[in-house]
Parts: sequence; C-alpha cells; structure tokens
Amino acid sequence: TDALLLGRAMAAFVEGGMDEVAKVYLVLPEDAPRKPTSVQIKAFEANGFWSDAAKKGAEFWAKIEADGREPLSDTQITMIKDMGRALAADPAASVVMSGMPEVTMAYQDEATGLWVLARPDNISFDGSATDYKKMNTMGGSFTHGLVDQRITLHGYDMQMALAAEAMERLTGEWPGIVGIVAQWDRAPYHVILREILEEDLRIAQFRNHRALRRFAEC
Repeated sequence: TDALLLGRAMAAFVEGGMDEVAKVYLVLPEDAPRKPTSVQIKAFEANGFWSDAAKKGAEFWAKIEADGREPLSDTQITMIKDMGRALAADPAASVVMSGMPEVTMAYQDEATGLWVLARPDNISFDGSATDYKKMNTMGGSFTHGLVDQRITLHGYDMQMALAAEAMERLTGEWPGIVGIVAQWDRAPYHVILREILEEDLRIAQFRNHRALRRFAEC
C-alpha cells in the first residue's frame, strides 16, 4: 500500500536522509508516461513491436523495472522531505533519535533455543531505544490517546520490549527510555513522543516469551 511504502521511505530518511532513500527507491517524474494497457500488451505480444501510442510508456517502464528500486513520485518525495524537516525541527525528537540507527541486536532464548532479533530505528548506549512510526489518523485528530491506541493495536509495546530485552542481555542494562516517535502524515506533520513505561514493557516481554514458546511448540 502507499501507506506502507511511505512509512518505509520515511524510516530510510530518518536513518540517512535522501541518500538512504535513494538506495531503495527511485524518484519518478510527475510527467511519467502511463504503463501500457492490457490491450497494448496483447498487441505487442501478437505483433512483436509496440504501437506509437504505447512505445514511450513501454520503454520508460522497462527501464524502471530493470532498475530494481521501487518507484516514488515527486509528490511523495516532497512529502518525505517536508515530514523530515518537521521531525528535525522537533527538539525532543532530535534528541531521542540522535543515537545509532538501525542496529540489529540478536540473542538466543534459553527456554526455546530460538534466536531472537530486534532492530529498532534508533538506540543509544546511554540507555534509550526508539522507533519511528508514521501515522494516518483516518480523518480524526492526532493526539496522545490515538498514539497509545496504535501502540496497543499494532503491538508496538511488544516490538520495543524485544529491543529492551536485547539491550539488557547485550549491555547488562535495561534501557532507561523506550518509546515511539509518532508523526502525523498530514501537514503540518506534528510529532508526538510517547514513552512506554518499564511496567508495560515487562508485560509485553511476558507476551513475547509466551509467543516464543508457542512458536517452538508449532
């Protein structure tokens, strides 16, 4: 979906700016020709050549497919840049996301023997772990309550409990600050920081362990 695509693009932007986005995504011009229609494709298969009406689009999209990167339009790129500027302008968000981006942490669960991976968007060895989430309010208000609802609905507490447990196992310390950096995907792209308390993370950790046992049993 467009929402997932833009969410991944924003995560890449947070990690390394437009240079990181360009590693995964290809910018499409606004005047990009349309893809050939099913009728035009059938005519090509029958005749062995593209019609004049379909040739420009066919050649353009053949190059896009050969490139391998997922395409983004100029409009989507502009939105990513605007959201990035709003994120950088938020002092609190800048502080909590100033650590090491996209660090993969791994440990072996003793009870099941399974390997567990955690890769939050940002960690700091001073004791923090955060993950960035772009949020669509579906026409509603962007509030702390909505962010809390999404944390519960999508299991972000379990995701961050994996990160907190990984940091505890690998550094010997449970991180002091764990949370979500949420950003509204509509202008002016407000940012809300929501800490997940250790008590809630420990409950989520229990649910993670229960899921590991179930996975091992299956």
